[in-house]
Amino acid sequence: MALNIELIRASFAEFKLHTKGDMSYFYDALFKTHPNAAPLFEKVDMEKQKKLLASSLTYVVDHLHETDKLVSYLQKLGVRHQNYGTKPEHLDWIGETLLATLAHVLGAKWTDELKNEWITAYGIVAEHMTIGLLQTKEEDEPIPP
Repeated sequence: MALNIELIRASFAEFKLHTKGDMSYFYDALFKTHPNAAPLFEKVDMEKQKKLLASSLTYVVDHLHETDKLVSYLQKLGVRHQNYGTKPEHLDWIGETLLATLAHVLGAKWTDELKNEWITAYGIVAEHMTIGLLQTKEEDEPIPP
């Protein structure tokens, strides 16, 4: 089954309309359901972090149709996250929290079909970020905005 990119984009546009780019609910939910995640963010400017997450999600959604560009971005993002102590299992926490956040914000518009599309899309994210996390780090490469 091919990924329904237009459905993901439409739902993400709706999500951004409701949240106005504020990812506070996401981080509140992450720290509530996975308290072990909190130490990873102890020295982080959370306002900046929320914007970075929103930007990264936007990049992913905007480039779902450009496999090479998306894979490169995600693997570089994974390499970069080595600096933050991120482990592959943390990506499971992020995926679970992202799905819960989308469900919360989209409410009745969060259908089983939409959930399955987002699970597939996040699977791509987690797969390629994990490859980056496990790579031998040579140097930080710039990540596209």
